[in-house]
Amino acid sequence: HKDTAMALAALCSHEQLISLLYGALLRGRVATALFLLELGLDLSSSNEQPSLLQLSVRLELPALTLQLLEGGAVGPDVCSLDLSGLALAALPPLTRRQWESFSRLSVLDLRHNRLECVPSEAIFCHALTRVLLEGNPLSLLPPPLRAPSVPWSTVKRFYAELSAPTRYKVAVVGDAAAGKTTLVRSLKSKRRAADCSQDLATDGVMISNNVQLSAQDRSEPCDFSFWDFAGQSVFYPTHQFFLSNTRICVIVFDASNAATLGRVTYWLQYFRSVDSAHRHSHVLVVGSHRD
Repeated sequence: HKDTAMALAALCSHEQLISLLYGALLRGRVATALFLLELGLDLSSSNEQPSLLQLSVRLELPALTLQLLEGGAVGPDVCSLDLSGLALAALPPLTRRQWESFSRLSVLDLRHNRLECVPSEAIFCHALTRVLLEGNPLSLLPPPLRAPSVPWSTVKRFYAELSAPTRYKVAVVGDAAAGKTTLVRSLKSKRRAADCSQDLATDGVMISNNVQLSAQDRSEPCDFSFWDFAGQSVFYPTHQFFLSNTRICVIVFDASNAATLGRVTYWLQYFRSVDSAHRHSHVLVVGSHRD
């Protein structure tokens, strides 16, 4: 198997290997196509990208589909894209410029996957008018936006408001039961004492917009948007999609348990690794459970 791959790589040009891949997909020879993909082909320069994309979706090859999307397979002539039923847990991390390049893409079908959210950068696909999301968990979207009947324009407006430059976005992260939600509620109600009698476990992310807070030496309040991220580990992989444009990161740990202090380092490294732009964000560490 390995010797055959090396022989093909030595005898065929890159363009010939791409043609072989296209022919294998066209004839439904999935095993052959997967074998060719193991050669590490660079699909970003292929002239056959739109056709390869259509075939990979039809044959339900999500790995190839995502690779083609990242390589810019949605060309200027593609008006609709069907990615339904592929068990996708996330879309590729496309940049704003890549979404803007999809100049005629008006319909994106993402139904019946495992998506927890839609990347906020998708709002920059200006031709996009319909995004079908039925059959996805969407736990990182507010509950009112998870219904299949909610139009894309509403979701798009929600993302646009969150990225408004006049609002300070605050990401509140930490382990489960660290006290994140109680802290946010206390800040919103402007009370020192917090009601800790309820179990306030967060499902995905809880967003509180238009929270007006002012410092003691300022008369004009600032507008904050608090993003309270779930502490359960199952949600960790999807947090990265909603940490963009964060101005302040609040890391909460249980100060009554010395063992949890080590988790502060984990969350700090996680936050810094998501986007290099966060190196200029403010980070606050808050210890809870001391009252």
